[in-house]
Amino acid sequence: MTHARIPLGGAALLVLCGATGLAEAEVYRCEQHGRIVYTDRSCTGGRIERPDPHPSGRLNPAAQQAQADRIRRWERESAIAEATQRQADRQWLENHAREKRIEDAYQRREIMAGMTTAQIRQLLGTPDRIGKSASAQGREERWHYPDRGDGRRIVRFREGRVIAYDNAGRQQR
Repeated sequence: MTHARIPLGGAALLVLCGATGLAEAEVYRCEQHGRIVYTDRSCTGGRIERPDPHPSGRLNPAAQQAQADRIRRWERESAIAEATQRQADRQWLENHAREKRIEDAYQRREIMAGMTTAQIRQLLGTPDRIGKSASAQGREERWHYPDRGDGRRIVRFREGRVIAYDNAGRQQR
């Protein structure tokens, strides 16, 4: 008679499958040549074993505490992840709305804070003069445009985005 031998890791797998309801087969514990083997077939003198993952019927206090700690840690990490995702979603919506307003202003051929240097160059052309400076807030540029009947224009950029503009002596932000 031949029997499949299941190594110790296999026995643990059978225990897990039995605990989760994945395996419906009976497990036999047999002693062969002085070794204990587990098989799905009856053996001479073998007996059916139904492994219990918690022989005492419940987890010991240390295991209960460890499990409670894992649950609390998972809940805390989940709450942090959810809050982070909500913040990222909120930020994306704000950025999307701002970019939409900028795009709408660009389509109307209006200057708006937040526009890029490329958008301003397309709207107004190449400036007569570009002034550069650095401050605690970052690098700034001032693009000067000639008077085209509506006054001189100065557009100020910080890190490549419009922060302010001046048209015919009126400062706009």
